[in-house]
Amino acid sequence: MSTVTIERLDNSNGRSSADLSTYSGGMFYGTAPSGWDSYTHPLFPSVIIKAKQVSSATNALSSGIIPNSDNTANTYTSLCTIGDIGDKVKIECTVPVLGGGTSTITLATLTLASATLALQGAEIAAKINGFTYLTGFSATFVTATLTIIAPTKYGVYLNTGTPYTFTVTPIGTPVHTFAFGTQTLGVSGTASLFADAYYQISEYFRMNVNGNLWVGFISASSSFQEILALQLASGNILRRGWIADTDATRGAAVNLLNTATSIQSIITNISNTYPIEITYRPNIKAVSDLSTLPNSQLLTATNNVQVLISQDGDAQGNLLYTTLGYSVSNIGAKLGTASKTRLSASDAQPISQFNVSDGVENKVAAFSNGQLLTAIDTTLNTQLYNYGYVFFTNYPGNASGNYWNSNRMLVSSASRYAYMNDNMVWDEVTRICLRTYIPQLNSEVIYEGKNISSLSIKTLQGLGVAAITAALITGKNPPMISGTPVINIPADQDIQATNTLNISVGTQENGIIRDIVISNGYTN
Repeated sequence: MSTVTIERLDNSNGRSSADLSTYSGGMFYGTAPSGWDSYTHPLFPSVIIKAKQVSSATNALSSGIIPNSDNTANTYTSLCTIGDIGDKVKIECTVPVLGGGTSTITLATLTLASATLALQGAEIAAKINGFTYLTGFSATFVTATLTIIAPTKYGVYLNTGTPYTFTVTPIGTPVHTFAFGTQTLGVSGTASLFADAYYQISEYFRMNVNGNLWVGFISASSSFQEILALQLASGNILRRGWIADTDATRGAAVNLLNTATSIQSIITNISNTYPIEITYRPNIKAVSDLSTLPNSQLLTATNNVQVLISQDGDAQGNLLYTTLGYSVSNIGAKLGTASKTRLSASDAQPISQFNVSDGVENKVAAFSNGQLLTAIDTTLNTQLYNYGYVFFTNYPGNASGNYWNSNRMLVSSASRYAYMNDNMVWDEVTRICLRTYIPQLNSEVIYEGKNISSLSIKTLQGLGVAAITAALITGKNPPMISGTPVINIPADQDIQATNTLNISVGTQENGIIRDIVISNGYTN
């Protein structure tokens, strides 16, 4: 089969239009909502994902991504003993709340009016159930056992400790005092993947209301081969994607570099045809010491993988971190800001459109192990930046809000493609070159003696220059490239012998100001 092959050079790249840069994808691990279509990829036909295009947070709900509708409620049991008529009973539970910390809510307060244990238990259960519309808690009582069922929204939070407080105040001269036995975990609560997915989707569209998003689900990662299936599901239009991982083993500090390498190996399969950049959310909840995260300066080839380790520290993201039991991170918001900037620019610029805080969500900057940004010192902050991780930063007194510290990829800073913008532009130029030169396959080239004619070279060069220039600067002010794309086609190619035409493409790169040094003094 005739082919056009794109080879990555380390000495040049280009700049591209943002017209198609909003196309993003998000991959989650778990059961998809019912009715979603199945997709696979010819390279890995055994890997089947469920995917759908989602146009807004509201559309996510109508597509079945309903928070806390997909998980199991936590239950506790208590073996009770009979009390006297007139005993006062109060049941409370400590739960996490929006804004951080916990709150104690009352499930039931009543005075026992019955003389048998069965009826007393029924009174308690009925009282709890009577306030389900307010608390979300419900209860049953069978024989001597009270079972309390928590709302699914609390996920895994209530699975440990003794979340319930039972207070019994007996009558003045009790014969029996009603008593609750030891709290025993019955059914463990589970995390709601849909709560995670809805949060990330809504954050994506909060940051980019004009975004375009495809969402995929698979029960468990298959060495990240599912990325290719999601790209194919979208019609190969995704420019960037996220992996919302929950696997603590892959997110462990000792495994992070191997994980990035594994993701890169899958992306490489399509990098010369339908390139995509991946932002990876590791589950680092168990990584208490961020200084143990590995150094990406040891990597030289993972230029298509970015690792995000930030998280909301006080609002919805923090609450989900508590109830889901794994790193939630700001993966949706990150793809939102990235998708609304020019491919040649950085979404780490501290201007209003890239402020990730709306005054509530992401107002408090944290890392995705739950540690606040303010809790780490400058040395560790600098280390994590130099190691290539993306997280929050702020500029007190100068720019209000929270911003990304960089748009780094998890690769050595010496790489020509160490930043997201370097890769996004290369990706777009690749797509332009493919669209431009595939129609030239099996076409004739005129020769003048032993060399390709100047007319053929000028024509083939002109096709590429026109296509790249039009795509990069049309309607943009200032233009996103400096100078004119340079396309070189050596005249002395022996196409009769090789059947191959070699073309080199280069576009002058704009710069990104990542540091500023100001010399400030007096002139007299």
